[in-house]
Amino acid sequence: TGLSMGGLATWQLVALYPGRFAAAAPICGWLSGVPLPADLNGQKIWGVHGTADDAVPYEDGLGAITAAKIAGADVKWDKVEGGGHDVWTRTYSRDDFWTWLTS
Repeated sequence: TGLSMGGLATWQLVALYPGRFAAAAPICGWLSGVPLPADLNGQKIWGVHGTADDAVPYEDGLGAITAAKIAGADVKWDKVEGGGHDVWTRTYSRDDFWTWLTS
């Protein structure tokens, strides 16, 4: 998992090493420079992004998660209505997030 630029790094690790990680959780992340492989073969990804993020546009996170769905990832998506850039505090305080990540 990673947030903001760490979310970008999370996406890049999924792209560069498909299948290496059991799960990935990019928060406020986006794709840049490294395309996702054509087949993510069920890779578990839980993306989170706020619609009012003033640092990383919501559309960039949505574009990344859409590309992952098209590539066959097993995707969860949390669109945080009105959420700004710090949606990780909310996400990291959720027990169901950690249960999912470690399952």
